[in-house]
Amino acid sequence: MMRSMFSGVSGLRTHQNRMDVIANNISNVNTVGFKSSRVTFNDIFSQTISGATRANEETGRGGVNPMQIGLGVAVGSIDTLMTQGAAQTTNNSMDLMLEGDGFFVVGDNTGTYFTRAGVLNLDADGNLVIANGMKVQGWEAVPDPQNPGKYKIQKDTVQPITIKGDKEYSEPEKTSHIEFSGNLDPHKAEDYVSTISFYDSLGTRYIVDVNFKPVMKEETAEDGSKIQVFDKWQYSISDKAYPNGDRSKNGVDLNIGTELADIKFDENGKILEPKSITIAPKGDQLNPPSEFGAYEDEKDDAGDVILSKGEILISFENLTQFSNETDTPKSEAKDGYGPGKLSGISISNDGTIVGSYSNGKLRELGQISVAQFSNPAGLESLGGNLFAATSNSGEWNGVGSIGKMRSGTLEMSNVDLAQEFTDMITTQRGFQANSRIISTSDDMLQELVSLKR
Repeated sequence: MMRSMFSGVSGLRTHQNRMDVIANNISNVNTVGFKSSRVTFNDIFSQTISGATRANEETGRGGVNPMQIGLGVAVGSIDTLMTQGAAQTTNNSMDLMLEGDGFFVVGDNTGTYFTRAGVLNLDADGNLVIANGMKVQGWEAVPDPQNPGKYKIQKDTVQPITIKGDKEYSEPEKTSHIEFSGNLDPHKAEDYVSTISFYDSLGTRYIVDVNFKPVMKEETAEDGSKIQVFDKWQYSISDKAYPNGDRSKNGVDLNIGTELADIKFDENGKILEPKSITIAPKGDQLNPPSEFGAYEDEKDDAGDVILSKGEILISFENLTQFSNETDTPKSEAKDGYGPGKLSGISISNDGTIVGSYSNGKLRELGQISVAQFSNPAGLESLGGNLFAATSNSGEWNGVGSIGKMRSGTLEMSNVDLAQEFTDMITTQRGFQANSRIISTSDDMLQELVSLKR
């Protein structure tokens, strides 16, 4: 009877533990990134009354099974279920949901931790943090030596991601290519003035006027009168480039003067020559000095230089000479821009953080790293949606990998309420049944004590 009572006590204890886990699951049904747990039971070792024997030919008896009395139940395991939670759309670009395995890496001075809750924010110092202020870890974007002015992600040991310092501004880029498009109507026979603009290495914008002038010639009409007819086009470029569009100030000298040069079109109105020209502003006239044009010599497939360092190429290839067309020549800088200030950030599906700047440019600022574990269920829950690595979870290598994410979405809790309520019913009945063991054992003890009467 004493054995049965203690078995009942162990049943009460284990079912109470299971109820505690169920209660925690249900209470966190709306916790972002929460992973539910489950309890499994094991029977406790049994008291052996008699051991097993095998068949004996001498006695003519067969084998006998062991006789054992179990001594109750114990908690076998409390497992964390790392299944994917449902997606909740928030339309907040700073909210992230991890798809599949993996954890965001966060940390502070106390150590490195892991979480599935992707509620991210920028603090006043430009640190990317989670709700409790821990800094999100990832890889920095560093200048790309192969592409001046560009950046690349350096996948090294993770460090806190910050959006400050030089990341708050977009560096200017000097202009090296300008392209003309549009039409020159030979029957209108009027001057077209188009203003081109370009940037130096400090981000100062300069303007230069390009004048397209029709050249007329005199011919004799059928009635013998003299008439002016269109002959060809000529262009000229002003010999000064004016900073910030201010023509009242001294401009920067160019290597092309105001002398007229011909533009030739074929019978189909397509440009023949020149396909392009170059100008070279003199940066040494400026204070502070700046540079213009190409970073290095540009060469064609044959190795011939088509654009020298410091020159700006102006292309006429898209100019046409069609009749009765109203388009006028217009220019567009194919590269180069002024400095810009950070106006917003977005996070792509691979965790790359991209900054948007007031000059219309985009720049990679960093990338969020994802930690993978061979046994994620072996992580230790610390509260606050945080996990820590253990000896059974697998090691964290300090670098991580690229994860698949969804911006503007959060991962909901993976708690299944239907399953939890079902488990709660069976747990309640199990607790109730074990309490009956104790009360019945008590009645039997009472009967035994009453034998003395």
